[in-house]
Amino acid sequence: MSNTTIVPSTAGPGPSGGPGGGGGGGGGGGTEVIQVTNVSPSASSEQMRTLFGFLGKIDELRLFPPE
Repeated sequence: MSNTTIVPSTAGPGPSGGPGGGGGGGGGGGTEVIQVTNVSPSASSEQMRTLFGFLGKIDELRLFPPE
């Protein structure tokens, strides 16, 4: 079993930070952390980025145990 921690950028969720969106601009500050459990150990970092990319730009992605 694997755990994933995803830290979206400060642009926050929504279309502005997503693919094809306008990008940043938001001044809200703070760090948003999403922890996901029960991820297949065979899932790659790229698969996790693709799966959770709807959250906006992902600044940091950590997989445990490390690949």
